[in-house]
Amino acid sequence: MSGIVGAVGSKSGVIGTTELDYEEGTWTPVLSDASSGGNTATLNASYDLGRYVKVGNQVTLTGLIGSTAITGMTTGNGMYLQGLPFTVASGNEGYVGSCFGYGLGLATGTAGYNVGCYAQNGATNCLFTYWSVTGGTATFTVAMWTADGRVMFNLTYISA
Repeated sequence: MSGIVGAVGSKSGVIGTTELDYEEGTWTPVLSDASSGGNTATLNASYDLGRYVKVGNQVTLTGLIGSTAITGMTTGNGMYLQGLPFTVASGNEGYVGSCFGYGLGLATGTAGYNVGCYAQNGATNCLFTYWSVTGGTATFTVAMWTADGRVMFNLTYISA
């Protein structure tokens, strides 16, 4: 579904004289060991679909992504979620982070980590991170994701 919020064909709808674009749909996430290109995980067909809602330039993504294999990915590299449906805004307005609400098959080594990601300014990807009370924020690497890893996510960002 997509369209204009307010009266049809009018600029005097719900939000005054501004037309507000609305769009929703699906997108296919990609797990990778690089911000673009790189080696990718084989996704589990049951956990490889994301949804988005875009209102104006604000985009909200939701999904559950999981893999069946990470063969060929470079274990020391950061883990990326590629293929965001819209480019993230550049500059300070583009900074946004997300915490994952569910995780399975993550090999962080120690309890007490919060895993999430942050959208990369001017790009269509997110870098996975983790946070601990003792170590602060660090890059979540491919070595911390197992072949059957899974995360549930929600991310809202401003598009370019």
